[in-house]
Amino acid sequence: MRVLLTGATGFVGRHLLPALAARHEVVALVRRPPGPAPAGVTWLEADLERLDPAALPAGIEVVIHEASRIDDPYGRDPGLMELAGTNVTGALALLEWAAGAGVRRFVYGSTGGIAGAGPSGSAVSERAAARPPNPYNLTKHLAEQALLAYRWPFAVSSLRYYAPYARDGSNPMILRFLELLAAGAPIETGADDGPWMNPIHVDDAVALTIRAAEVARPPRVVNVAGPEAVSRVTFVEHLARAVGATPRFVRGAEPSPSWVADIRRLERTLGRPRIGIAEGIAREWGRG
Repeated sequence: MRVLLTGATGFVGRHLLPALAARHEVVALVRRPPGPAPAGVTWLEADLERLDPAALPAGIEVVIHEASRIDDPYGRDPGLMELAGTNVTGALALLEWAAGAGVRRFVYGSTGGIAGAGPSGSAVSERAAARPPNPYNLTKHLAEQALLAYRWPFAVSSLRYYAPYARDGSNPMILRFLELLAAGAPIETGADDGPWMNPIHVDDAVALTIRAAEVARPPRVVNVAGPEAVSRVTFVEHLARAVGATPRFVRGAEPSPSWVADIRRLERTLGRPRIGIAEGIAREWGRG
């Protein structure tokens, strides 16, 4: 199968690239090639904000669209117009090209942030109303709507990733926890030790993304989250143990909203993620 992968140098994309290339022929769309192309990979230098459809290759059967501009709630958070060039109009340009290029399937790397958080103790399903809490999640929602609401001449699958993580990751929440642990600073939690969440290890995210590209009938939209729901306190305690730090917490008076994703649809359609929080954190940050 010939696959076009965007965002191949981003966090999920760079983990996905070698696993995908071991099974399929991959054309990897990047702004700047990071070096010689790995076996089974052809670099395609292009910018989604100024995409020239004529430069895209023929014979692509599946598009896996992982490219996006991300937010940074603990730093300078990009505004809506900064994000929209890649996250909305770039996605639209790619969809329109795919519609005329004979593509059979379009897999979109989305985010669980589209639905926002649920009440304390709940798990957010794919049927929850969209409540994007910031400009980044709004742009991902707009692109997802273009994918799902229009009748494209190919199968579509939107993968709502929930906090994919690894040591080389870009998740602002985890990077912030590491900074606070290193500084010995307190970490805020709710009265229920939350927010609760079920982040997904990047290896599980990769395996499930490849499944979405390969299964006969992929889900149109699906939460891609970890197998285990944990509190913020539990997550940080595992992280602190792995890096040799002592965590400090400041608990609020109210319970936190829930960032736990309902993964029953994922289990039925693509399979169950395998890597729990303790194993995943020890694998990435453990000291041997």
